[in-house]
Order: sequence, then structure tokens, then C-alpha cells
Amino acid sequence: MKLVAKNERVVKGGQLQKKFDNEAPRRHAELRSVLQRLARNNAVVVMVTNWGQSPLLWNFGCRADFRGIPWKNFTFVYALDADIQDVLQERGVASWRPNKVNIRNVSKKFGDSQYAKTVFWQIAMVHDILSMGYDVLAQDVDLVWRKDPLKFFAEADPDTDMFWMNDPASLQQPLYINGGFVYVRNNARTRAFWTEAYNHGHSHNSQQSILRPLFVHHYFNNGLRLHVLDNRFANGPLLGIKKHEVPSDWIVAHASWTHNMTDKVAKFRTLGEWDEHCDHGIGKEAWW
Repeated sequence: MKLVAKNERVVKGGQLQKKFDNEAPRRHAELRSVLQRLARNNAVVVMVTNWGQSPLLWNFGCRADFRGIPWKNFTFVYALDADIQDVLQERGVASWRPNKVNIRNVSKKFGDSQYAKTVFWQIAMVHDILSMGYDVLAQDVDLVWRKDPLKFFAEADPDTDMFWMNDPASLQQPLYINGGFVYVRNNARTRAFWTEAYNHGHSHNSQQSILRPLFVHHYFNNGLRLHVLDNRFANGPLLGIKKHEVPSDWIVAHASWTHNMTDKVAKFRTLGEWDEHCDHGIGKEAWW
């Protein structure tokens, strides 16, 4: 069913969307069997990364491995450069690289020009997986899990369309969500939301700048049902560089609200979640 609101806006994408859409038949033919294998209760964990960000992905994986969470069994990664795609394949992580895309370096700070290059892909991956019929747990790579969150969402309120991390930035109130961790149930309302977000995906240097205005429109016009997660899904303000306020029963911790990779590592170390024995796949001197 295609959801059409009374005053639905016609939003056209740019060249990135055109190219991505043109690749869709080949991409979906290639990924269909992969996603069928990965889907758990029709849900897939999806991330996007490049070589520069990959130490955070491997830290996520090492902490999940330490806790016996078989993350590779249900995780799919959109790779933004050839080097990280090679490593993902070597390490047995299901992945796909957009044709001729080569966004290799880590951003120096949130929202800079290098970060802006990844924003489209953060949104496109959700739109893409939804279009293939799956629920999506979309997350940044700067997270760790204490428990498997897919189990939480399998039992969560069935009437909720999307679950978001809390982000108490005063600028965003009352739209206090963080785009770094979201569980999306696949239905007409969420597909309409993410299709519009996708068509705006080239227009801003942060994901949240695109998403915030759409929440109000889709809430009032399409009946989109949202839920903001409690502090067991701990976002950046709870993870300090020198101390933390993460509750003892936390499920997910997100090292957001930082200037750069150095601060993210410091936050994880404070929480005891930077795995010093992990093969992070890149020399320390290259990034912190």
C-alpha cells in the first residue's frame, strides 16, 4: 500500500539519488539472498562505515563477541571505500559498496565537509533495506551493546513505528531524538517517512537536520508513531570523557556528543568498553 497524505509534498532527489536508484535492480538482485540469510524476525542491523571510522566498528564487534552476541549473523554494512570493503569481506561481515564511491577518511569533527559526504548514505541505507521488505535497526558504528537490542524490539509495543535514542539538545526540543540508533518497523508510514528523508539526503551536513522537520509533518499527516527510548539506551551526554552516568542495566551505549574519534575512544574507556585486545584494523597513529 502506498501512503499518500492529504498534502503530501513532492520532493525530488539529486544526482546521488538518481545514481542510487539506477543501481537498485542490480543491487537488490545481489543482496536479496544475503538479507534473507541475515534477517532475524524480519529485522536486519545496518551500519555504514569507511576505513577511517572502522576502528569503532571493530570495537563494536569485539565487545559483542566478548558477550557472546553473534552480531555477524544479522548485520549488514554499507562500505564507503574499497579498503574497508576488502577488510569486511576478509572478516566475514556481509557488506556492499556503492559503485565508484570512495569516502575513505575519517571526519575531523561532527558536521564537517568529510562527515557531510556520509549523510546521504546514512539515510539511503535505511530507505534501501525498507524497500526490500525488512525492519531495520540502523546504527552508527560508535556504539557498543551490553545486550542484544533486537530481543528488546521484538517484544516492544507493536503499535510503535520507530524507536529512537534520546538526545537532550535544547535546540531540538521537543524533537529530542538522536539519529545514531533507530529501530524502524517496515510499514507504509515508515516507508513514506524514509522516502522523503532519502530525497532530502543530499541537502544537509547532518542526518538530524534532515529528519527533524519531517517528524512533525509525518506525525500530523500520516499518523507516524514514535517512541523515545529510556536511558538504558545511553546516548552521548551520559558518557563523559572522565566519568559517566550510564545506568547499570544499560543495553546500548553511544559515544556521541564528541568532537572527534579521540573523544569517542576516551568515552568508551571511561565506560570500560574500549577493547584494548581488539584488532581495530588500523594503526593508532593514523587517527588518535
